[in-house]
Amino acid sequence: MNRKMLLAFFGLTFLINWGLWGLLVFSPQFRLLTGIAGPDNPVFIVVGGCAPTIATLFLISAVYGPRGLGSFLARLLRWNVGIWWYAGLIALFVGLDLFVRLINILTGGYVPAIGYSPAMAAPLALLTLVATTGPLGEELGWRGLALPLLQRSRSPLAASLILGCIWGAWHIPAFLFSGSPQSINTFPLYFIYILCGTILMTTVYNATGGCLPLAIIVHGLFNLNGTMGINGIEPLGVGIMGAVLLAAALAISLRKPGAVFTGPIAVQA
Repeated sequence: MNRKMLLAFFGLTFLINWGLWGLLVFSPQFRLLTGIAGPDNPVFIVVGGCAPTIATLFLISAVYGPRGLGSFLARLLRWNVGIWWYAGLIALFVGLDLFVRLINILTGGYVPAIGYSPAMAAPLALLTLVATTGPLGEELGWRGLALPLLQRSRSPLAASLILGCIWGAWHIPAFLFSGSPQSINTFPLYFIYILCGTILMTTVYNATGGCLPLAIIVHGLFNLNGTMGINGIEPLGVGIMGAVLLAAALAISLRKPGAVFTGPIAVQA
């Protein structure tokens, strides 16, 4: 059951996303016929970017029925894991951004401009949960469904590496579009960032008993750092970020040793 559901989830996620993006990228005739053109089209953003969540909701409904879907969505309301989790992770990402900027200044590297005050980082991180498809459009799938199933037969580290590779590969088509957040990055550096981030997200997710709202916010913070222009631009910056994210994951795992969340995914109808 676990294996079949995982394969179905990954298959549907890539089919929806790569299928739509592939048509837009490689078929000028399709774009001309439908009038759909470019990554800024709402259909492209909403359907392609929300593929993990769309696939998850479909599978949960098919396997567990309406009651199961309701219990799965109810996990979005389980946010009360302590204010320090939220404050600490926001401080980690904002502080990391500012630190890497300082290092880039001292080494003569590229330093993108900050378009807003660092004090706005928290509300802007929350805004990304609504304004972009990444957090809400992906996390019900990656952390809500795939991670617990992977951890039923694998260690958290092994599950993280598998999920990180799949998550990174899922983004490949985004590198083909000029103007997309990924287009300013090189894929190897972006891939390193994704892997390190996945390990941290797994550790946080396990330590908080599978808190989906916190996973969504952490994803928003990853997006915020991308907007700030850190990931994938300077190898030194990515190296520092990766090291800090892994160190944070290690510190959390030492404080919460043996924490693993494996479900239940939903209530059986």
